[in-house]
Amino acid sequence: MKLPRWIEAGSGDPAMVLLHGVSTRAEAWAPLLPALATPGRRVLAWDLPGYDSADHRPQAGFESWCEGLARMLDAADVARCVLVGHSLGGMIALDFAARRPDRVEALALACTTAGFGAAGGRRQREYLARRLDPLDAGRTMADIAALEIPSMMHPPADPALVARLGDLMATIPPAAYAAATRALTGFDRRAAIAELTMPVLCIAGGHDRIAPPEVLASMARRAPQGRSSMLVQTGHLAPFEAPGRFVALLDGFAMSAGEAAR
Repeated sequence: MKLPRWIEAGSGDPAMVLLHGVSTRAEAWAPLLPALATPGRRVLAWDLPGYDSADHRPQAGFESWCEGLARMLDAADVARCVLVGHSLGGMIALDFAARRPDRVEALALACTTAGFGAAGGRRQREYLARRLDPLDAGRTMADIAALEIPSMMHPPADPALVARLGDLMATIPPAAYAAATRALTGFDRRAAIAELTMPVLCIAGGHDRIAPPEVLASMARRAPQGRSSMLVQTGHLAPFEAPGRFVALLDGFAMSAGEAAR
């Protein structure tokens, strides 16, 4: 079995674990790690299985992703964590928190949703066509990145950030990207939110068209210990468009969750 892959900074307990979206990888979080790794905090960013090697073809799906995340936590010697997920990573984080609440100290969900919609509905068909038809037509991941990355940001998009995330998306194996894209369209954990026992922070991008702010606010209202916040002048890639503000939100949330746990 292939060992889980992650990058990390700092030390401390409980750790903070970051999960990336379908169009990025663990390295998307790299510029945020030094700021998040405050004294006494260890921060880890996990690469989804299959995203780190063109030769690795794991089965994509939420059950297998949650099993992989548990193996990653075991390998990293992390018993409990503040779990942070962006986009698809937020879906995985929510699913994991519902399955394994014993391992989640607090949960932060950014630019994500608790349910993608009706199975086989128009939203799924349009999403899959936009993301996968170019691959079927022979386009490369770099070609798709050139279209998708700028469209997910609030204009005017920072050219340096577009280039960095575009280069990163270009390294994702097409088969892993396609499998993850198909899997996420069947996600539905809306009923689980009301059962969450840990503090939950929902962070929206103010101009996110994929996961609009009202979706995140609704999720926060349904969580027993939920709260929401919005990063203005950002889109779906809000954590990377406004890293300083995003880090500040996570710092305050992790501190308050730790105080509540004590």
